[in-house]
Amino acid sequence: MDNNGKKETLIKRFLRQMQELFVSFFIFPTDFNGDITKPTRNLVISGVKKLSFKLAHSLIVTIFAFMLKIANNAVANKMFLIGIVLYILYEVQPIMYDFKHRFEIKLNTQYSLNLDNAIWLKGGKVVATTSGRVRKYYNDLGIYKIMTNEEISYCVKKYMQGYWELIIGYPFDLLSGVVALVTAIVAVYTNNVIDSGLFIISIIISTLLSFITSCYRCFYRNDFNVNIRKSNNKQSLIVGDLLRVPLIVKPDLEMRLNKLEEYIKTNSKLNLNFSKGRNMTDILMSVIHSGLNIFFIISYVSRIGLNNITLADITQISATLAILNTLIQKVSGLPYLMEERHTHYSDFSVEKEDFKEIIKVYQLIADTENQEKSVDKISLKPFRIKYQEESLNDRPFTLVSNEYIDFTLGDIVLLTGPSGSGKSTFINLITDRIALEKSDDLPATSRALIYDEKMRFGSLSLYEEIFCCSSTPDLDKMRYILENLHLWQELQSNCLDVWQWMKEKSFNNALSNGQKQRMIVAKMLYFVDLSIDIIALDECTSGLDEVDAERVLGFITEYVSKERERIIIISTHQAINEYVSNVSKKHRVHFLRFERVAEENIINPV
Repeated sequence: MDNNGKKETLIKRFLRQMQELFVSFFIFPTDFNGDITKPTRNLVISGVKKLSFKLAHSLIVTIFAFMLKIANNAVANKMFLIGIVLYILYEVQPIMYDFKHRFEIKLNTQYSLNLDNAIWLKGGKVVATTSGRVRKYYNDLGIYKIMTNEEISYCVKKYMQGYWELIIGYPFDLLSGVVALVTAIVAVYTNNVIDSGLFIISIIISTLLSFITSCYRCFYRNDFNVNIRKSNNKQSLIVGDLLRVPLIVKPDLEMRLNKLEEYIKTNSKLNLNFSKGRNMTDILMSVIHSGLNIFFIISYVSRIGLNNITLADITQISATLAILNTLIQKVSGLPYLMEERHTHYSDFSVEKEDFKEIIKVYQLIADTENQEKSVDKISLKPFRIKYQEESLNDRPFTLVSNEYIDFTLGDIVLLTGPSGSGKSTFINLITDRIALEKSDDLPATSRALIYDEKMRFGSLSLYEEIFCCSSTPDLDKMRYILENLHLWQELQSNCLDVWQWMKEKSFNNALSNGQKQRMIVAKMLYFVDLSIDIIALDECTSGLDEVDAERVLGFITEYVSKERERIIIISTHQAINEYVSNVSKKHRVHFLRFERVAEENIINPV
């Protein structure tokens, strides 16, 4: 045994899988997230409808299974009318199955739609709030990494889907087990054709074989789920690149398409290999069931004698086999039901730790926003902080301040220094947007509006994006902001009606880089309110020349300082001496110079 006997043997893993399959059927999952994971009303209603229909159909199939035997007995006892009616009813099964198939598709489609809607309604806010803030420890790498949006989205989806499937289906799964058990008891009690011992043994064998094949599939499903998750995340990332990332050189497109093809082939291979195993076990069970039918027919004929068989005997064995097949289908179907429930339980359990960490971050952010007090000043003692390394190849990023630094409301803080020296890290630190190893006494607040160069609008029109789809936007207020950012005039030169133009255009295709920056700033200024204590601007004028940059920064400073005093933090590579000269008449201005010294990034107050 490898690794000093730490690895489990294949047999032990298989036995543990059998135990998990059985236990997961009876476990009602517990959740710790309250309203966040509470299923929506529409989801519960559609789920109950779907499962009630499935259970009702199962009961009707059981009744039909015994109908032929009852009809035979009625005819044998000269109750011909009852027998004929039952024979006629028995023959309408194809109509029932057709109705079942069509109605089941409708119910399943409705349920799937409500499931997707519920996941996005409940999980979308969690994903958006925790984006870039959840750290996960990867055992295979031995490091912490920030979970990607794709990883967070996948985890939230699989957890919620697994949990909801389990709690909605729990009572119906138990009832299905009861129906199968009652059917078995009635079938054994009413059987007078096949030897009772053989009848019971055939049921037990079919059930055990079904249980073993279900364990086999679950055994390999765990590895399949891990591998398919990794492949799906990679595929989602490359699809996002194809849809949203502009091409820098022509080979970019071919590179991304080749990568997408590679991930699609990997997904197809994983699904194909898993499907092969499932199909083979299904075929094996069908062969075994058919073999049992043939065995019982031969044994029955041998017992009576080929020359002594009558039409009544044929109808009797046919009716008994109909009951037996239905019974085997139900009893051996229980392991398949366990397998389905175990699949949902595995999704729920596998994602539980990651989801717990995601919700922990989500609730921490929500609690901070609800309880955080206004900021009068920020006082920084000398500190040394560093990023958690995300790769064994990463150099540690250390940010150091050897001085006491104090900002108060009304102050302007200018951050200067080369790229990569820690200016953005400092802003993210102050505004509580970054996961660092830091002491509790290092102040941070989320009562801030932050601009950084990664910000973009979404896929809605410019008009919808800039007003957040408000039905009553203050057009005069926004026009005043746009005019003073010198953006209104530029837009007006392209159209007759600026607002109509913004309704027809999107962010990525209609604006230059400098215009995109100012459009984002305009939205920030429009929505700034009394709850905002800090305005942080990280290279918000890099697309403008220095004259326009100073003019824009001057307006921003004036605008956000009208209602109340705020701390304004500006990071820039541009020379803005005139801006500094103007604002220093009303504001206290701080200069922080960031420098890279050896392996450390040093903050030096100037």
